Amino acid sequence: MNIVVASDDNYAIHLLTLLVSIGENNKQTDIDFHILDGGINLDSKNKINEILKIYENIEVHYYEMTEKKLEEMLGGRIKKDRSLLAYARLFIPKLISGERALYLDVDGIVNSDLDELYNVNLDGKAIGGVLDTNPIERHYNVGLNNDSIYINSGMILFDLNKCRELDFTKLCLDFVEGYNGKVDAMDQGTINGAVSSKNQIEVLNPKFNVFTSLFQLSSSEIKKIYNLSFYYTDNEIEEACKNPVFVHFTPNMTTRPWVEHCKHPLKNEYWKYRKQVDSSIVYENDKRSRKLKFLGFIYRNFPSNVYVFLTNLRGKNLRGKK
Repeated sequence: MNIVVASDDNYAIHLLTLLVSIGENNKQTDIDFHILDGGINLDSKNKINEILKIYENIEVHYYEMTEKKLEEMLGGRIKKDRSLLAYARLFIPKLISGERALYLDVDGIVNSDLDELYNVNLDGKAIGGVLDTNPIERHYNVGLNNDSIYINSGMILFDLNKCRELDFTKLCLDFVEGYNGKVDAMDQGTINGAVSSKNQIEVLNPKFNVFTSLFQLSSSEIKKIYNLSFYYTDNEIEEACKNPVFVHFTPNMTTRPWVEHCKHPLKNEYWKYRKQVDSSIVYENDKRSRKLKFLGFIYRNFPSNVYVFLTNLRGKNLRGKK
């Protein structure tokens, strides 16, 4: 099983936590753990080696992905709102051999055996993922429409053979170039804009990437807030939250488990795995804006329709400024 992650040293502790969660829940599977390395230091790599002594079924491989190297690989002139390491996943079909690869963001934990996800039917498509909860404008900004599939790029299952046939990496790089290096949502916008337009994305069960908003909003609320024409049913979302395979700690109406004020229902699961790496509990400061903190307060203390109304109002104001 090929599992791919990307991290620099700032997120090394979360990489280690994810690695432990994978090891604990997948002891019967041989795993090649591919790390797209954005600058992980020697101390962190030594900790990874210590973990590997416990999980002998996991073998780690590193791929240098510094900002300078990525800028060259991407052809330069990239406009970014975060590290270029986000774009490293575009090169997975070029870097990884075999038939499949599972990419996971490091801000999450694996909660069960990964065999079902890894072997899920992609119906001949190049990649599979879970529909995201993002404003419909994200679709429009990368040339898609209301009916287009738009997935969250924090978990992507690659059919490597199909990706090579499609020339996935070149397709994505050409897309970035076509937008002069300025793609909305960077890697996520690129993958959706380039691949969804070719009808090469299979929509997967939401349990395979349960990001925070799925724990907080109903299907109708998600569609209303983000102006989406379709989404998963309430039953699908409820089952996903009860039995998540990958818990993705996106900061929606709350912080992540390692940041103060976190209200995520599974934050203790994160700390269960992290304590096997580092027994100390240190929380980062909550750096959300006042507006986001206020919306989080409204969500927790008022009926959901109040939150939906204010979020829609905020979205209309943002759209009016464009």
